[in-house]
Amino acid sequence: MNRKLLSIALLLTIATISFAQRTTDRLDRGLVAVPSNSGSGNLVSWRVFGEEYYDVTYNLYCDGTQIAKNLSASNYTHTNGTATSKYQVAAVVRGTEQAKCDVVTRWNNGMLTIPVQKITGRDVELFAQRHLARRPRRRWHRGVHRETSV
Repeated sequence: MNRKLLSIALLLTIATISFAQRTTDRLDRGLVAVPSNSGSGNLVSWRVFGEEYYDVTYNLYCDGTQIAKNLSASNYTHTNGTATSKYQVAAVVRGTEQAKCDVVTRWNNGMLTIPVQKITGRDVELFAQRHLARRPRRRWHRGVHRETSV
């Protein structure tokens, strides 16, 4: 009897652990550099990955030279940075430096502009009428919930 209970408990534990795994996207370091608010230098910022919990610091490089090491924050103000400075960052996990991310340069206007292209070759209005009409719209009337089609 005890053996059966132990087996069931073990199976439930394994099943719970296997379903508790977190799924994440494959993202890059997301390193960006923008002009600092002080007017001189650059603010450099990067993404901290979800699996980087403890014992992780960062080394920051400008033009191939290390300018900061063992950073615990995910941003740094490089007072000597210029518009042509090229940055990289590398995580240091338990004392071992990982691969450096791709090189980035400063966004001089403080943002990245992504051009939007107009859709051609389709009747956008007809598409919207066909596909948006199928979604039910929720309406509240005097505390009563009703679903209606658009």
